[in-house]
Amino acid sequence: MRKNIPGLSAVIALVLVSACSTPESRIRGHQPDFNRWPADVQQKVQAGRVDIGFTPEMVAVALGEADRAYTRTTPQGTSEVWVYFDHGPK
Repeated sequence: MRKNIPGLSAVIALVLVSACSTPESRIRGHQPDFNRWPADVQQKVQAGRVDIGFTPEMVAVALGEADRAYTRTTPQGTSEVWVYFDHGPK
């Protein structure tokens, strides 16, 4: 007997789409914002690189969704940490 798991197709499609995400495809999804960024920021985002001073949106367009995110609290304050794993060939 075969069970049909609701939403399984949607989950598989989401994984496939996110796996194919590139800086170019993410830029197209944020084109009006991208066009307002300074030229040096645009170049780094197109290359999939980030730099100090980037907004969360700039980082998300350059690198995609983080593999993990958490909040870190120290005596100096609280910050949000985004973690990216290397999914490239080994």
